[in-house]
Amino acid sequence: MKNVRKRIIVVFYAIVKSEKSMTTSELAEICNVSARTIKKDMEELRHYAKSVGCTIHVKKGKGISVEINDVEKYEDTKQSLDIQFASVDYKQSLVKARLNQLARLLIIQNDYIKLDDLAEQLYLSRSSIKAELKELRSFFNSFHIELSSKPGSGVYPVGTELSKRLCMIELYEIHYPNAISNIDCDEFTKYFEDKNDDKAQIRKEFLTVLRNSENSLLDILGNRMVNYLLLTRNRIQLKHNIEIGSMYLNLLRNFREYKLASDILKALSKFEGFNITEEEIIGLELLLLNWGDIDYRVDIKSLYPTFYTDAKELTYSMFKLIEKKENINFYGVENSEEEMIAALIPIVSQIFFNCSHYSITGKHINDNGIRSSPLAIRFAQESAKMIEDRFSCKITDHDINTIAVRYYSFLDRIDYSYVKRRLIIFCRNGFEGARILRDKILRRYNPKWFEKLEIYEFYEVRKLNMEDYDYVIMDYDEYAYHYSLPFFQMSQIPTEEQMTEFYNRVILSGFDLEKLYIKSSLNKGKYYKDFFYETKKSFINFLSYKLCSEMEKIKRLETFIAKYTDIHIHNEVLTLFIPRDVLDDNLFEVYKLERKSIWEERLVEYIVVVAIDYQNSLELCRFVERATSILTINPKNIDSLIAEGNESNYFLELLIRNIKAG
Repeated sequence: MKNVRKRIIVVFYAIVKSEKSMTTSELAEICNVSARTIKKDMEELRHYAKSVGCTIHVKKGKGISVEINDVEKYEDTKQSLDIQFASVDYKQSLVKARLNQLARLLIIQNDYIKLDDLAEQLYLSRSSIKAELKELRSFFNSFHIELSSKPGSGVYPVGTELSKRLCMIELYEIHYPNAISNIDCDEFTKYFEDKNDDKAQIRKEFLTVLRNSENSLLDILGNRMVNYLLLTRNRIQLKHNIEIGSMYLNLLRNFREYKLASDILKALSKFEGFNITEEEIIGLELLLLNWGDIDYRVDIKSLYPTFYTDAKELTYSMFKLIEKKENINFYGVENSEEEMIAALIPIVSQIFFNCSHYSITGKHINDNGIRSSPLAIRFAQESAKMIEDRFSCKITDHDINTIAVRYYSFLDRIDYSYVKRRLIIFCRNGFEGARILRDKILRRYNPKWFEKLEIYEFYEVRKLNMEDYDYVIMDYDEYAYHYSLPFFQMSQIPTEEQMTEFYNRVILSGFDLEKLYIKSSLNKGKYYKDFFYETKKSFINFLSYKLCSEMEKIKRLETFIAKYTDIHIHNEVLTLFIPRDVLDDNLFEVYKLERKSIWEERLVEYIVVVAIDYQNSLELCRFVERATSILTINPKNIDSLIAEGNESNYFLELLIRNIKAG
């Protein structure tokens, strides 16, 4: 097995665990490769199956299955694979693959299609198709598309052309410019075809116009926009045109995005198939509005008067909500209001034009770097829930990430209190040698770190009041120093290692993180190894009864944690920030699961549970953000923390070292 590629083992195991034959498309979605790649793997898959006592069968119209020939040999392998893949929810992956494929077939229909015809195309039974229609209706509804049913005729997605295009963009899934689609549905992918081999030129023209404008888009959404433009051209050629209600036309002409959309389509008119109509301009403008990355330093009130008031009021409500629930006031952070308003303008636009349900999915959403800040995600989800309740809308994970970036920005700008270092410098070569050393320190490190950098001869130390200083810096041998004040030995011409150690020991000593460490109760953390985890529901039940003694608080906590989605998982670490008011004191607990398991649809190996009263201290809030982020970014830190426990200052030292990263 050691010479077998992992993908081959994954494919084999997925087929074994499936209750029926699997298609290459289903296996491709699990492995994140193309169906063509799976077909190329078949020979290697057959060899592997034979080596473990099995035979691979491929039946046209049915798929791939496994026959067991040597039960003893197979059972040994199966046991090994069961352990290796115990926490992988293949069934969920298969359901998603089939749903996406079914959605792709439906969205391209121009008339009703019978379930039997769908079943035949997907190699599924009619009952399987029927069972998946409920979830499909929910998916289509998120784009304001109704899956209409007509007895004797079948089903047909009914919605506006713009809604269908946005739905198709999500079902296309891969938007990187050089990506190769692994979708095994030619009827669907033809709508994204680069028929004239001019996609690169279309992308270049689009980006040129965008660069010359005052607008901005996130890179990944820019790539999405290029695919939207290809889709637009192909849909127009098939007579699928956008229609925009007259009530929006006059309003939309007033935004700067209207001019940008017009300029983009004018630039693309040189390419065959692009028709410049008012409706197509408006459709493109809506995407530019809803996907915009707005700089808070522009005159937002003048540029977006329709949305500004709502964005400002939402910002106020969000900050007040966080203040009430978390005892933190973000108005204390410079420019926080303006930055959040800028982030909310696209979201308010989506709500205004009834586009807020449109999902934006993909790896860049689920594995976004901002997910490594659990506290920022927590604040963002609380804020998103408030917006959803107020406007009866849906805030997508993409928009939660956008809000979280702002909260992280606020937290990251909070300075820890610092006591400037008061240093004495001695040198064997007298004043001039000490001045050389002092100048080297000041060239390397900002003078803001120091209150005093005083130079003396070594024999003068007895006349000095040691309480007026924090550290002695000298190039004398250690045995020559007999005073209580801490000292740091440093050559007159210091090495790089000495300069780095000077920063770690001397400069960083000005941060009193131990005070925050104790105030947050992280020094009283509890660590549990090899914790038996069965399901999300059972863990919630266990934790609620463990932490709360009153039934009312138990039910509150159960309800609260049940709403924690897998958006709070990063690097297989789930961080739960629970309400402080259901507990008697601050809480910090870490659970390493006996084996990797599933929380909703994602793997989890560690669960970090935190409850902190921030006491209106932005500094304490930033400290907790850093502490939880360190564990999420590198789960090995959790293993070390569990091993060390509270007996050492490992966690505190880890946090102090983290200051170097900013």
